[in-house]
Amino acid sequence: MKGKTALTIVVSILLVLAIISVASGDSAGTAQITSASPTLSSPQLWNAAETVDKNNTALTVNTEYHINFTVSETNSLADLNNVTIKIWETTYAVEGDADSERNHYTFTWTESTSSWSSSPSGFVTTANCKDPAAASIATSYTFTCAFDLSKVANHTSSNIAWQIKIISYDDLGNSDTDSSLKFGVAFYSEIAITDTTHTWTGLVPGDIDKTVDGDGDIDFTVIANDEWDANAKSNASNLVSGSNTIGIENLSIHKDTLGSAVALTTSWGDLGGLTTQSPPTAEASPVSTHCTLWLDVPNGTLPGDYVYTLQLQIVQG
Repeated sequence: MKGKTALTIVVSILLVLAIISVASGDSAGTAQITSASPTLSSPQLWNAAETVDKNNTALTVNTEYHINFTVSETNSLADLNNVTIKIWETTYAVEGDADSERNHYTFTWTESTSSWSSSPSGFVTTANCKDPAAASIATSYTFTCAFDLSKVANHTSSNIAWQIKIISYDDLGNSDTDSSLKFGVAFYSEIAITDTTHTWTGLVPGDIDKTVDGDGDIDFTVIANDEWDANAKSNASNLVSGSNTIGIENLSIHKDTLGSAVALTTSWGDLGGLTTQSPPTAEASPVSTHCTLWLDVPNGTLPGDYVYTLQLQIVQG
């Protein structure tokens, strides 16, 4: 309006912000993961170089071989408890028998310590074994068990008489097994002559049935993995002193009985009293035995040191 003062009214608007309250809560969740069973696959029996398949063949004692196999575990290999390998000769033992060098072995890998053990002891070559180590996050691994058999492990004529059973266990006792590998064992023997020399002293022509000096016999030890026979022969047809000789037929041999002794020859022959002998039960405890020699000195034999070599061998009985 003209002449009038315009009145400007400022209106303040108060905005009131409302505070809204929100309610909340929790729900605890659990996802249960069960223990899956381990699985075994691809079992193989190899020579140490892993170039020759030895399944269903005759193994040689005191020689390294490899058992390879794959263990799979979807929970990871950390869930394993152990892998156990049982080996036994099925004619003389069953799976549950006590371990022995003759016919029963147990080899074990323990996951928590990543270590191998052998029962009887001494027949796993840990340096050549392969395993995933403890607490492995892998879900599959190909193991190698490097082993050998005692020198007294049972010989078999069959190449499937020895059984290998591989068992993988997890921490809850779930397991898988494989029993597809088998083998035989070849005959083995060794002899160690204790009396590597023997001597007759003070002999004169006409002497009969004289035994060697000392305890009168030739001592030796034997290791074998089956019943065994001792054989003997001479390296030559005569005991020789320069150009003079004593025929080898003047030397008789037997374990300990003169009445059963036979003349030594240059061909291998059974040593009487030492045939069909039992093998030892452990290679550290060989069979200790002996044989006896009886020498006749023919009249007319000239003085001298007459030499020859007695040869002994061990064959399957």
